[in-house]
Amino acid sequence: TTAQSLEPDDEAGLLALYPPAAPTGNGSISGQILNGSTGQPVKGAHVVAVSTAAPNTPIVGSLSGVKPNTTAGSYRLDNLPPGDYYVRIEPLVGTTNSFTSENTSASGFDTGFPAEFYGGESSEDLDFPKDGAGALADAALNGTVTVIADMETPNIDFETNVLAAPSALTATVDKATPAVDLAWADNSINEDGFKIERRIGNGAFTQIAIVAAGVEAFSDVTVAKKMKYSYRVRAFNSARDSAYTALKTVCVLCAIGGGGGGGCGSLDSAGPSGPAAAAMFLLVLFSPLLAVLRRRERQA
Repeated sequence: TTAQSLEPDDEAGLLALYPPAAPTGNGSISGQILNGSTGQPVKGAHVVAVSTAAPNTPIVGSLSGVKPNTTAGSYRLDNLPPGDYYVRIEPLVGTTNSFTSENTSASGFDTGFPAEFYGGESSEDLDFPKDGAGALADAALNGTVTVIADMETPNIDFETNVLAAPSALTATVDKATPAVDLAWADNSINEDGFKIERRIGNGAFTQIAIVAAGVEAFSDVTVAKKMKYSYRVRAFNSARDSAYTALKTVCVLCAIGGGGGGGCGSLDSAGPSGPAAAAMFLLVLFSPLLAVLRRRERQA
């Protein structure tokens, strides 16, 4: 008879079926999974610990939010040999197991979230790699979870379906209309739309429009000449708003050097413009002559 050693996933499976009475030298990982769109716990997510050397090879798996008398959305991965792991979650789509349909605690699984690796303090919606090389490259960018013998590594939490903020906002003046044409990048997959906010001069921001999901442009045709406008955009859904884009400021058909009305001025706060700039220029130009006149006045 040839002796064979067990793989780590086999050892973990046997220990789960036949828990030892004394410490085993293995550890565990625990945490909670929340839906970032609703703030609600995720039930039935498949949570898997994989080796950092082989991210497509599961070692231990568990389901979130199905054990009685535990925190909603929580999970625990037991009997892990000491070492470094990546943790990933994935939806159980198309499950037909009779236990799922008959057991009250294991019904109503959530499947509306992407598969992703744990990424440290918060996990964004990462593309789930399909091949070994891709899995290693993507997982290596995220959080490594260290398991210590006979200890639990807690708070390995996921926030999935995060409402990502739009980015790369641009604002271009259409001189013919006039209008300000806005464009941005849509980075979310679960928004209901986008809110566009505007500030006139240095005033307060107000919402001027809402556009549908997937839209990445808007034209503000309510602008006036010789006025300065600042814009920002954020995504929203039924549960929350995303963060804002970076601010973009434009001046509509302002004369060179400012033009005054509405506080057009300099957009980068480099210095005064318009009448203030002209006054400063004259002061610098004639300051030597003024000094001479003052000296003569004192001598007289």
